[in-house]
Amino acid sequence: MQDGNIRMDYVEGTTPMGTKNGYVLVRGEAGKFIVVNPKDKQAIVMTADAFGSGLGALMNNPMLKMTVSNTSFRFKDMGAGEALLGYKTRKVRTYYTSTMEVKVMMMPDQKIVSSDSSDQ
Repeated sequence: MQDGNIRMDYVEGTTPMGTKNGYVLVRGEAGKFIVVNPKDKQAIVMTADAFGSGLGALMNNPMLKMTVSNTSFRFKDMGAGEALLGYKTRKVRTYYTSTMEVKVMMMPDQKIVSSDSSDQ
């Protein structure tokens, strides 16, 4: 992280677009999210507004109900990282778990338990 820019590597679990072993770049000043899939050499670029409105559209759909429970967030300091542009860095691994229940009209209910970690 520096100057509002962040890189999040997904070493377990999936990126917000559902791919494994990818990473997300957040360009704070530009207000952009870039989801990168290095295996397929693909990147999806979206503005923060588009990212938020997409999630908002899902949440405001009367035929869809999503609830999240049992959330947990913790981190582990992994020590000094490599210097970037002459600046010292630290590696941090974050862990996130949650249970999401999805109810869609005329479909079976789904319960999704997520347990992911990412390195920053």
